[in-house]
Amino acid sequence: MAEEAAISFLLDNVKQLVAYQPHLIKGAITDAILLQKDLEVLQQAFIEDATAKLNLWMKSQSFKVLMRPVREVIFEAEDAIDSFVIQAAEKKTQSFFFLIP
Repeated sequence: MAEEAAISFLLDNVKQLVAYQPHLIKGAITDAILLQKDLEVLQQAFIEDATAKLNLWMKSQSFKVLMRPVREVIFEAEDAIDSFVIQAAEKKTQSFFFLIP
């Protein structure tokens, strides 16, 4: 992961140099653009590798075990939100009926 961050950092710097300060690299602008393209290819390779590893991990048993409590918390949160919305709607309805003579 450190390599990916380093590539991203260098790529951003090269892009900014080419875009905003090309006068500083007059004789090497072509090389800078080629470096930028090479870094973009490397960055894409790291992204694809990380995606493949993530997909593999998501199929693993440890991921499934980890996701059980997460799902439970999500369901509990959804239930709490639903209860809150129902209570708010009931209070609104009750206050409306109190206004009717």
